[in-house]
Order: sequence, then C-alpha cells, then structure tokens
Amino acid sequence: MNASAHKPFLALMLLALAALVFNGCSEDEEDPAGCEGPELTPHLSPVSFGELYPLGSNEENTATNERVPYEWTLQLLSMCKKDVSIEKICMVGDTEDENGNVIFSFENPPQMTATATESATVRIRYERSTPNPGDEVDDVALIVRSNDKEHPTMVIAVCARVVADGSEKKTVTCSEVIDSTVDPATLCP
Repeated sequence: MNASAHKPFLALMLLALAALVFNGCSEDEEDPAGCEGPELTPHLSPVSFGELYPLGSNEENTATNERVPYEWTLQLLSMCKKDVSIEKICMVGDTEDENGNVIFSFENPPQMTATATESATVRIRYERSTPNPGDEVDDVALIVRSNDKEHPTMVIAVCARVVADGSEKKTVTCSEVIDSTVDPATLCP
C-alpha cells in the first residue's frame, strides 16, 4: 500500500481524536450535574488528632502530632461554581481543660470565601499540657455558618487526647459534642 492510501484513514483518526478532546472539555464536567450551590464541604470530618505526648522539656514543633501543642489546617471546599461565603465560625465543647486552660482554639480563615479554585482554611490548635484523666478524650465541634444552600450550619467533630510520655499511642474516636435535640442553627449566634 502506498502513502496516499493511508491519508483518508489518518485524517479520520485525527478527526476522531479532536472530537474526543473537545468533547472532554464540556462545562458540565466542571460543575457536577444537579450542583446548584453554593455548597461547602470540609476535606476531612470528623478530625481526630489522635493521642499526643505532653511537651515536657522538648522543643515545640506544632507541625507534628508527636507532642502538644499541635496545629492542623482544615480546608473548607466549595463543591459548585458558586462561591461560598463563610459568615461565622465558632467552637463548642471541651475548649478548656479541668483547670480552665484553653486546649482547643482556632483561627478564622484569612479568606472567608471558598471558591471553585480556592478553599478557605481554618487553623486548629490543640495544646493540653498534661495527660487526660483516665480514658477521657477532649472533644469539640467546629461550627461553620455559611450561605450553603443545603447545610447553612456545618458541624465538624474534632478530638484529641494527651497520654503519658512513652505510652503506647492508640486511635482516638471523636464523640458527638452537640446533643441531637439542639438545633445547630442556634449555635454561633
């Protein structure tokens, strides 16, 4: 077969390839079917920091969950094309230890809007200085109020526990901090 016999076949293949490429870039793929928005989703929920050791005489390193204090960033993602405006964030539950020292805190996102291309980030800090009594776990709920069409008040469980230095670490499971009879919309007034 000569080269000119392959030209119609090659042209047909190029045309088919172009059709596949352009068809793959449809607007529907960027915005899932039925997603009207705005819709906000955390990248992880619940959030368990696990068991940590007290700081003791060690150097502080908030980037590792080996010892307290520990800092972690939660991403709040917009799942649709419409931007999500975050109106308010608060924390309820065991934010203080039995002596009144703050153990859980957070920083509002530098940007209170989550877009299709950029998430809003909440920095959460855990800093209990002594081991938890018995098997107690420190549990809080991060409440995020936004203009999310379906869930204007989002509740994200966050938990952690400090154990004696050198103890074997175990998994920590978050508990529900908010009673099921409480309307989440009444939180973070």
